[in-house]
Amino acid sequence: MPRRKKTALERFFSFKQWRRRFGAGKIATGEVDFKSMKLEIIDTGSESYTHGSDNDLQAHLDNLRKEFHGASELEYYHAKLNVLLRRGFKTKETFQKITELWEAEYEFLIEHLNTRWLISAADSFIDHHPDPLTRAYAFNAVTLINTCKIYESERFACNTQTTPPDPRLIEALQSGRTPFFDGTSAFVIGTDDTLRNMHWRLESLEEKIPTSLILKELFRRVNLHETAFKRMKDQHTRKNTVWW
Repeated sequence: MPRRKKTALERFFSFKQWRRRFGAGKIATGEVDFKSMKLEIIDTGSESYTHGSDNDLQAHLDNLRKEFHGASELEYYHAKLNVLLRRGFKTKETFQKITELWEAEYEFLIEHLNTRWLISAADSFIDHHPDPLTRAYAFNAVTLINTCKIYESERFACNTQTTPPDPRLIEALQSGRTPFFDGTSAFVIGTDDTLRNMHWRLESLEEKIPTSLILKELFRRVNLHETAFKRMKDQHTRKNTVWW
């Protein structure tokens, strides 16, 4: 059986958790000016991404800052708040800061944060926002990106990234039903209206800032970056069923 999630009480008494948020009080203090932080550009010499996280909070944040080379201090501030939230530092107050940041700067954040940090924000809204609709939109955003990550990881592991489409199999898709798991069937490349209809439904949903906008932005991105959505879109030829 999979490991269960630790209870709040277990996390409270966990030495590792205390160690991972040691020094957070000093990091979380200080005046915040969103306008000026948007104009401050981070220069760490070069960009590099973290892999995993250091138990020492300050060391982790120092490493994380390198991800934001060429980005603004506001984007890094958003990342720091999410790190503090994951490490359980004053969760109510920290999430309130995240909420205030998104309420004031959602347009800037959606435009400038990469997908990794939009998903981090969505996770925070899922875990801590009281509104069910806000959480639902966030969960849909996370599901979309995690699904892309899973199949792209399988594609990488199977070394099929450069395998071209087989015209015979595309013809097979178009000439009849190709069954998949549990009653589902394959997307018919070139004519299928499934994604077009899904996009229409997405656009028709009640707006719930910021998570509905995060979801819509991430759907836009998976159609622009190297994903199955883009690969299918590039081969979709029927004009009235194009979804993007």
